[in-house]
Amino acid sequence: MRILKTILLVLFCITASAVPALAYNTEYACKSEVASGFIYSGAVKKWDGVHFGANASYVIRGATDEDFKTEVGRRYKGAVLVVSSVKAGQVLPARLFCSGYDNQGFTYCEGVSESMRFNKDTRRFLSIFASGYVLTAEELANGQDGVVTPMMVIGKCKVL
Repeated sequence: MRILKTILLVLFCITASAVPALAYNTEYACKSEVASGFIYSGAVKKWDGVHFGANASYVIRGATDEDFKTEVGRRYKGAVLVVSSVKAGQVLPARLFCSGYDNQGFTYCEGVSESMRFNKDTRRFLSIFASGYVLTAEELANGQDGVVTPMMVIGKCKVL
């Protein structure tokens, strides 16, 4: 009986530790479809809505120890997924750090000035870049209004 209990305990531990790893080993290639936001006109000193070209690409993958070695990564220790931008075919270091999937297939990702919501079942994402409009008084006084434009991007992903 003692041997059976030991075997069951070992099997439980192996299964319990393997489930999270299996849940986050799927990688997704994501492409933006629509990007809209705000742009500042210095001539009339006014913000207005704008439609940007949708050309952003991302990779969503399981987090590795390497992802947490950057300054940004150290802020999000414990994330299980990461999002990296793809530029000229090259995957850049992780910029968004994500929670695990909830029971509806969603994960929520955070970075310094961007957040993303992704659903692994529908493979859709919504990304918000929230910098550029809310500035400090010093930044406004130094003419920084409109240097960075806030925007929202939607798109779809496919399994790699």
